[in-house]
Amino acid sequence: MELPLTGWQVVLDDTGITIHITGLAERVDTGQVARRLADALALAGAVVPPVRAVRVPAVSRTALGKAPLIRSVRGGGDHPGRGQDETAGTD
Repeated sequence: MELPLTGWQVVLDDTGITIHITGLAERVDTGQVARRLADALALAGAVVPPVRAVRVPAVSRTALGKAPLIRSVRGGGDHPGRGQDETAGTD
């Protein structure tokens, strides 16, 4: 699936997987994006957690300004990408 977007970041947390998408055309259904990722994970044999896709103005960045494509934020606390970036364990 080719998507018209400017950026993305996959975040795994205690509730599942959230795909943060920037610059996605309004005509694109984020629910369909989430379903297609879940289907691809299942096809690959993964145990699929809940998957969500959300439009965001910008993806989270580390203190050095890097935007990792995949982040794991487990164990509670504030969720990076909601105005608070994770600082522990970043390069």
